Amino acid sequence: MTKPLIHSHFLNGLEDIIREHGQNPLDFANKAGLPASIFDENECLLPYEKHTLIMELASQDLKFPDMGLEIARRQTMTVFGPLFPMIASQANIQEALELFSKHLQIRAQDISLVLEVTDDKASVSPRSDIDAINNSRTFEDHAIGLAWQIIQLLHGGNCKLRAVYFKHPAPDDTTRYTRYFKCPVAFDHHCCELVIDPKVFSEPICAAAKEIPQLLRQHLENKHNDQLINQVKEVVTSLLVTGHCTINEVAPTMGYSTRTLQRHLKQDGATFQALVDAVRHQQAQVYLSADYYRLTDIAALLGYSELSAFTRSFKRWFGVSPQKWRRGLQGRHSDSLRGSTA
Repeated sequence: MTKPLIHSHFLNGLEDIIREHGQNPLDFANKAGLPASIFDENECLLPYEKHTLIMELASQDLKFPDMGLEIARRQTMTVFGPLFPMIASQANIQEALELFSKHLQIRAQDISLVLEVTDDKASVSPRSDIDAINNSRTFEDHAIGLAWQIIQLLHGGNCKLRAVYFKHPAPDDTTRYTRYFKCPVAFDHHCCELVIDPKVFSEPICAAAKEIPQLLRQHLENKHNDQLINQVKEVVTSLLVTGHCTINEVAPTMGYSTRTLQRHLKQDGATFQALVDAVRHQQAQVYLSADYYRLTDIAALLGYSELSAFTRSFKRWFGVSPQKWRRGLQGRHSDSLRGSTA
């Protein structure tokens, strides 16, 4: 990928905040160069720079300096999609966080959780190799807020932080920060990090966290009205980017055995590979509709190892190459603009 991408679900809550301040969310999407569909239930990856830009624009225009923290407060672990069920079987919290960081690229590329453990303290620090991300206040607040949620969920919500540090300057009012983290909070630090007792990292994952695959399954069932095909499609959409989205990966993420999921799909008249193909067909149109995705990037996002493989599939679906389809879409868009100004 030429530019890091992040899942659109990490903007969950932003639309409501903007509306609560009497503004139109679509105005901010337009300013950031993002499509209006980002506020829909679409599953897609967005350029991180544009994700950060819309957050920063909203924070500034709404005069809401700690908006990133408020968005983290409103979000649940569902923003991480199938990532959380992957870590539910780990022996302790440190192993779970390490595996979480390793696979975070599924949902947020070029972002990592750096864990440091000594005899007297442990720390978790969200970091990026991209300066524009690292220097974003909303990124800091959002990332550190979600990191704290992850630790609480794995531990059971009973652990306490020693301190929280931010790189950005202190706001005029730090009440929201102390209320959220319930510990001393400092600013103008050399990095952004949570500091906690090292004993927490060696503790086992709580029983509730081990039920996460079943919780994700319940969430998907409620969201899709018990329609298994749509549930599987949502998980497939998230895992395609890994390049190894197989039924053996998807089934345990949803709380099923491979054989059970196969049987349920067969009862619904579907096969796993047919659903993968359907998701690729739909997502190809989403990504091609945005001109900031290169064709090689789209191929990778859809789980193809080579652009040529994606091109063959696309021609099978639409009868034309991805390039020609995109040119046709751009031409239709230009015609509609001319018509609206005539």
